[in-house]
Amino acid sequence: GWRLDFSIARDLVSHLLPVGLVRAFAASEMILYDAWKQRIVRPGLPKKRVFEAGGSQRLAVYEPEWEQVEDRLKQFGDGDFAILENNRGDYVQCAGSSNRLTVEYRLWKEDGFHHWVAGNQLEDAEQSQIDGPDGPMLVRAYEVLTVADAVKLFKAFHDKSQRSDRYRWRDISSAFR
Repeated sequence: GWRLDFSIARDLVSHLLPVGLVRAFAASEMILYDAWKQRIVRPGLPKKRVFEAGGSQRLAVYEPEWEQVEDRLKQFGDGDFAILENNRGDYVQCAGSSNRLTVEYRLWKEDGFHHWVAGNQLEDAEQSQIDGPDGPMLVRAYEVLTVADAVKLFKAFHDKSQRSDRYRWRDISSAFR
């Protein structure tokens, strides 16, 4: 699994100081990264969700309209990523290119988080490589999706903060523990 956030500097600092809250600054706004919970905390911003996208066109939108998310996903290029996160820290994210990407979903519960990777309904245990913004990622062949898939999965999350039941979900939570 992978998680791309606002700042390369924040990532570097969080690796050097893996305890407590790490501060980063982006777009003149203080952002706190809770390394223990592995999530961004944005104090004082009462919102339901935030959409972040990277690559050639970096973008952050608070309380995005669906059309903003959809338009940016449809512009997905090589090595891009996008993440849509709600106020509980649940999120859907994707990385790769328009015709070869992976989509992941994280849900927070009382016992911690659960993390899944999306795939189509055909199971193929063979591994495949997707080139993401931080380098190659290995997924199962049936987990190589397209932007059209990402649009459907982000829409389900945007509207109801849940995973789409049209896709197969492989639990990879243990990879983070």
